[in-house]
Amino acid sequence: MIAFAIKPSRSVIFISIALLLFACGSRPPDAITADAMVGMPASAPMARTDGSEKLAAPDAAAMAVDSYTTNAQLTDRLVTYNASLTLVVEDPVASMQQAAAIAAEVGGFVVSSNIYELPPDIPQPRTPFEDSRAQPTFARGPQQASITMRVPAERRPQATERLHQLALEVRSESLSGQDITQEFSDLSARLRNLEAAETRLMAIMEGAATTADVLAVYRELVLIREQLEVIRGQKQYLEQSAKMSLISVELLPSAGAQPVDVDAWQPLLVLKQSLAALLNGLQGLANWIIYILIAVLPLVLLVALPVWLIVRRWRSRRQAAAK
Repeated sequence: MIAFAIKPSRSVIFISIALLLFACGSRPPDAITADAMVGMPASAPMARTDGSEKLAAPDAAAMAVDSYTTNAQLTDRLVTYNASLTLVVEDPVASMQQAAAIAAEVGGFVVSSNIYELPPDIPQPRTPFEDSRAQPTFARGPQQASITMRVPAERRPQATERLHQLALEVRSESLSGQDITQEFSDLSARLRNLEAAETRLMAIMEGAATTADVLAVYRELVLIREQLEVIRGQKQYLEQSAKMSLISVELLPSAGAQPVDVDAWQPLLVLKQSLAALLNGLQGLANWIIYILIAVLPLVLLVALPVWLIVRRWRSRRQAAAK
């Protein structure tokens, strides 16, 4: 008996890839449940027609939507919580360090922290000898701080209560939540579809006969795996956001902690300002002298010299006539 090897043609492989990608792209994200994916074979059976092998179409019953399973998956909700606190404290900088220690104690971590100083609205008055062109100086303003942390969701109330203990006054407090269950379920369905497509592409690549066919399937496989990595990263981010709540704390100083603006006597500063005023006065005087010599004096000479000559000649004639 003579055995004939059956090799899939290039056109058949391309048609199989196109049908596979079309089925994964056109199907809604929630069309495949976990039970259906578990029962799906790793590779579809090969149907032999006219001496060639074709990828059999997937079973419609295996791809049907199981509403009961889908509803059961939505019972465990994924919710992200974000809390915001505005606290009045004695020392914002020290309280920020204590808040960071609280985050570490409950198993969280600090996302960001900032310390900034706000200038007062009213500048310091100028001294009589201060240059009027100089920029106004401001007194030192109060220090404020802010810190953003992530803590385990189950320990968020404990962390919030610990932060309340740092405050002299709780100025404001808010808590917001966002249900991300549907988004997480959609990503899970897309991930299962792409993983099934990856498995089938691997099976097609193993049956490819030529190098061109292998490269064509490999390019599609690379695109599928890129999408898999993106979706896995998105799922991981959603899971971490649900597990770790975000707490933003604004730390304001109390009225007693704000610096007192007292004008202290600074003789060296007054001496420098007086010297600057003297130099400004001498500079102004020199400028006026230069201006008179260059701009005013030529005009005066231009007008006064002819008048003086006319008057002198008139006096000379008068004296001569008198003699």
